[in-house]
Amino acid sequence: MFCLFYLAINTQRQQSHFYGTQLSSFDATAYAILCQFISVNCEHDFNRKARSYPNLMRYCQRIE
Repeated sequence: MFCLFYLAINTQRQQSHFYGTQLSSFDATAYAILCQFISVNCEHDFNRKARSYPNLMRYCQRIE
């Protein structure tokens, strides 16, 4: 859960991606992991927790 919290805090910045305005390999990796919890239609505690961070939802939507 700490990793999820860290990502949520990091995506609150004004930048559209983790390292500025350009996509990076870290963005690709973070999205690949996050979309499994945010974008799929599955109800599990971790999925609900990931969806409880609006900035993580917006982050995934920007990349999709």
